[in-house]
Amino acid sequence: MLPVFEWFYEHGDIMLTIRTTASGVEVPVDLRANELVDFIIGAKPTPKLQYDKFNITAPMRFSQKLYKCIFPWNSIVRISSDKAVIQFTESDDSSPEKADSRKKSVKVTQLPRGDKATRHLKVVK
Repeated sequence: MLPVFEWFYEHGDIMLTIRTTASGVEVPVDLRANELVDFIIGAKPTPKLQYDKFNITAPMRFSQKLYKCIFPWNSIVRISSDKAVIQFTESDDSSPEKADSRKKSVKVTQLPRGDKATRHLKVVK
């Protein structure tokens, strides 16, 4: 997941769709009312963003209050930008004993562009 995120992040602002019910997600309580929430991140909207092999951490403002948001990699459902969209899905079996064997599938959709030099992703089925 990290190389995919880095590709998007180096190309500008991105929108993350986060499953707020995933383990380890830290967002304001009122946002947890929705299972899926979109967040815009990038150098300008989240200049203090940090990421590592476990999660993305970004201080963000909600109703004039600063909140430290944490998005574990397994909570990300979609990453999108003006260059591409990538959608992640998991199998329906979410039992803890089968957590290691769950398969993640990826669907990548490249947005149409006139400039062929900007096309770096391919559709994966």
